[in-house]
Amino acid sequence: MKLENFRNSNTFRVLFIGFLILLLLIPMGMVESIISERGHLYRQANSEITTSWGKEQLLIGPILTIPYVKTFSGNSGWSYNSQYKHIRPGTMTIKSHIETQIRYRSIYKVPVYIANVHVSGHFDLIESKINGKDKIGFELNEGLIQIPVKSSRSLKEPIKFTWDDEVIKLTPQWDNPASETVVFSANIPPHLLNKDQMHAFEFDIKFAGSGEFSFISSSQNTEIEVVSDWESPGFFGIYLPSNHDISDEGFTASWQINDLLTDLAHGEDEKISYSWFSNQPRFGIKLIQPVDTYQVITRAAKYAVLFISLTFLVYFFVELFGKSLLHPIQYLLVGVANCVFYLLLLSLAEHISFNHAYFMSACSSIALISLYSSSILSSRLKAFIVFIVLSGLYTYLFVTLRSEAFALLIGSIGLFVILGLAMYLTRNIDWHKIGNEAGE
Repeated sequence: MKLENFRNSNTFRVLFIGFLILLLLIPMGMVESIISERGHLYRQANSEITTSWGKEQLLIGPILTIPYVKTFSGNSGWSYNSQYKHIRPGTMTIKSHIETQIRYRSIYKVPVYIANVHVSGHFDLIESKINGKDKIGFELNEGLIQIPVKSSRSLKEPIKFTWDDEVIKLTPQWDNPASETVVFSANIPPHLLNKDQMHAFEFDIKFAGSGEFSFISSSQNTEIEVVSDWESPGFFGIYLPSNHDISDEGFTASWQINDLLTDLAHGEDEKISYSWFSNQPRFGIKLIQPVDTYQVITRAAKYAVLFISLTFLVYFFVELFGKSLLHPIQYLLVGVANCVFYLLLLSLAEHISFNHAYFMSACSSIALISLYSSSILSSRLKAFIVFIVLSGLYTYLFVTLRSEAFALLIGSIGLFVILGLAMYLTRNIDWHKIGNEAGE
């Protein structure tokens, strides 16, 4: 008799509801596993496409290498040392147009781009003094222009380089075959090297890439202008654009940079290497996808326990105040319906926009649970209450997912309001009396 009284008590119902919530973690774990698997397939498709098309690209300006003789005084008289000086441009202007495309692998789509870049500037070869008596004398009978490139496969056209309005043919040489880095270089004829004038250069380069496009400040004064049709750029790095404009048709951004570091070390090496620039700070643009479907759905799945708990809380209050009596199986079916919502959201979001997928999934789940509630509660009014509460919960989840910067704040306030409402509704309940009545 005492066991039967306990089974009919509200204490037992609360404990059993808690057990059902823990039990529903099993199907939710399976759903999260499916979300993770689909996300892995997307990343794999992304990697395959970007590897074939081209990954992140980095633009480094041309480097002029000049042999020189350093003369310095020592205990034994004048000494000479032959080395190479790697000179960066004095000024450089970069104009880039980034045209984006969408590539597909099965149901997965990945944004890629073609970057058409025009670079112009000048070099200043005026000789300099070092430490008073020590001098540097350029050997202007030869010079080497070099442009490091991350991957030769990413170039869609040969580099067209001109020096003082004369076309110079660049030849690619492997820098590191393991990483596909190359250095395009060409000898500058002696008649085009003059220490008493500034030498102008310009070249066009066409990259195929994905993810991001970045720069390294490789001149004393650098001006950069980027125009693209991508509507969701992300700016990063040591320099942010001084001006930018973003619209539904794309974006424009510009940088004005002053950098006094205009030469490089490695005076003993004639050939430069891409690795010399690997640790230098860079800046640029990321092509951000407005909605990362799998990341958002993973975040949504983390709220599953809260959703199931609040839905069960609504049914418990309906039982408590409406004098209804529900079977644990009915609780279980409602909980499973909440779990299926996330699976439905995942399957739809892979084919349509996330907002439309969420709306369709939420409406389907709300309608299913509300119609089921109308039957098991034998009251349209009670089913309507369930409908209103579920609509509020799904709206609350959507707002939380869309507000990444304020997700924690919205979640905390929402939980506080729900807890406060539950405490308010049950403030006058004599739980001991209800337990005794249930036992009788």
